[in-house]
Amino acid sequence: MEIALNINGEIKKFTRTKPLNLADTLLALELQLKQQKRAEKESETTKDLKDNLNDICEFLSKFFDNQFSLKEAYEGLDPKNITAVNALVEKALGGEDENL
Repeated sequence: MEIALNINGEIKKFTRTKPLNLADTLLALELQLKQQKRAEKESETTKDLKDNLNDICEFLSKFFDNQFSLKEAYEGLDPKNITAVNALVEKALGGEDENL
């Protein structure tokens, strides 16, 4: 599994080679639970949106064994690649994605 981040103007690829485990599943479930709680609110605030992006970047950093910082994930993840993060969450929950 791999993710590319723009760090200091350079695209860097980070690879996860270790197999998935239950800690990854818990990490993905925690992200989903936080997102679900925010979605249940009548309206989202700017803080909710920032918290969601922070939670996504925290998941990503932890999923790749802290090879990059939360700040590097936040500033380096191309918005077009958010679907790749969703695929990683799905994979951690036991789903299969042949593109990973």
